[in-house]
Amino acid sequence: GTSGWRGKLDGDFNIDNVRRCAQGLADYYRNHIKKGSILVGYDPRKGNLEFVKEIASVLAGSNIKVRIIVEEPTPTSVLAYLANSDKEISGVVNLTASHNPYTDDGFKFSPYYGGAAPKEVTDLISQYANEAEEIGRAHV
Repeated sequence: GTSGWRGKLDGDFNIDNVRRCAQGLADYYRNHIKKGSILVGYDPRKGNLEFVKEIASVLAGSNIKVRIIVEEPTPTSVLAYLANSDKEISGVVNLTASHNPYTDDGFKFSPYYGGAAPKEVTDLISQYANEAEEIGRAHV
């Protein structure tokens, strides 16, 4: 889907696959971005705060500076604004399935400008995620 991957909550969208996506993003970051921090936010779907913490753990385990919004769910437009206005932010992970049913969720990546990631970028993140043999984690 647009900017990333969507799946069914408690189905293919689960903690293991979210960790794998985070590792794919970490590998993409190390090979292509190489600077700045990743901002992680979420919508109010079931389990998203726990997913945010796991994503932060995987990214931090790859020595990537992570900023997370844990106080409350954050609208996509706010995350895009933050990415575009803060030059330290190199990208945003947004846990949302947008307008899709509450039974779905999504792992969406937006580059530093806050817009949708091009297909070439999401294809690379997917490739890295599928190739990941080990998923690093840090305590955050």
